[in-house]
Amino acid sequence: MLNKRRSIPFLLALNITPFGVTLWSNVTNPNLYQYKLTRLVPHEIVNTLLSVVVIGGLLVATFAQPLLGLLSDRTRSPLGRRAPFLIGGAFGVCAALIAIAGAPSIAALFAAVLFGQVASNAIQGPWQALSPDSVPDSQKGASASFKTIAELAGVIISGIVISRLLANDQLALLVLILSIVSILTALLPVVTVPDRSMPDSSMPDNGRVDLAVTLRRINLREHRAMGWWLLNRFLFWAGLIAIRGFILGYLEDVGRYNESAAQALSGDFITLLGLGVLVVTLPAGLLSDRVGRTRIIALSSLVACVGALLLIFAHEADSLRIAAFLAGCGVGMYFSVNWALVTTLVPVQDAALFLGIANMATTLGFALGQLGGPLIDGINHVTGTFNGYYVLFGLAAVLFLLSAAAITRIDERPSGAAATVPVSPPER
Repeated sequence: MLNKRRSIPFLLALNITPFGVTLWSNVTNPNLYQYKLTRLVPHEIVNTLLSVVVIGGLLVATFAQPLLGLLSDRTRSPLGRRAPFLIGGAFGVCAALIAIAGAPSIAALFAAVLFGQVASNAIQGPWQALSPDSVPDSQKGASASFKTIAELAGVIISGIVISRLLANDQLALLVLILSIVSILTALLPVVTVPDRSMPDSSMPDNGRVDLAVTLRRINLREHRAMGWWLLNRFLFWAGLIAIRGFILGYLEDVGRYNESAAQALSGDFITLLGLGVLVVTLPAGLLSDRVGRTRIIALSSLVACVGALLLIFAHEADSLRIAAFLAGCGVGMYFSVNWALVTTLVPVQDAALFLGIANMATTLGFALGQLGGPLIDGINHVTGTFNGYYVLFGLAAVLFLLSAAAITRIDERPSGAAATVPVSPPER
């Protein structure tokens, strides 16, 4: 067991990587992708093709991250297990950015996006293992806090980058800045965090897992609270992506902003969303200890629902900014306590298995929300209007309401006091 206590500069250097990954992700999806699509295809099918591109990237990421993480676990090199992937991923992200920016066709853009997802996950998967590799248990909470701060900073700065660079067609400068940040944030842990650990010699060479036995342990009838949590996560994430993924098209088509103004306002939207998350995350986490996590999650879903409904009526810049900040507050409340709740619901003996399933709920919710593209384009084409956006945002509001209803089915009382769902005691 690792016992050496780590310094604050060490933890900062370790957790700088999520800043670069989050910045890359938020600038490219959907803003940079849509920026390119508007120059490659007719406007009437931009939302549909945006969905195809993003879902394709999502599918690649779903499989790439665990596979690259597994390869990292088994890697033997003079640099250790993680560093080769961080280095390769950083330069791969740069290559992907250049390819996306210069893509001459839809096929080239799609290929560049998929490659970018592989490169990005070559950073994320192995990086996630650096904390258990190098941080003692007594400091894992502090390390996670630095990670959260880095991610929030990435969200906020991405909005500034979009509104200042992409909105003004400064594509070359945007690619240069994102490339430099990606390389620096991926390589800083390489040079500061010791990574000389070797693969576990006790690991079977074939690495086989009895899939049938594993699947039989996933019995949500015995863990109904977990089932309701998964439904809540799926619905909330679908509503969030339905709004986040198509706000740029909404600004252009419904708000009648030109592309540059829409990119700028979308950047402001992302920044305010991040600030809303930042403002409420800590207070919501502290309040949840007093009133219960399910109540905070239900409230967050209702706040997000109001934000989605405001978008239907908000066409002016100021009202859109208010809606963005309100949505950010809802998202901040949600993520400050949602993952903490699931760690108290998963069976202790199968925690890793069930938490893996929890990530699948996020992925599926992302995919459902992204299907709003064909819905928007289809309704707009049939009606000759832009009502597809109103329908999608209305559906997002319904998804948030349903997510609130789902989470209220969980009883947080200890299993001895609850008459419904047996849950495992909190581990932390």
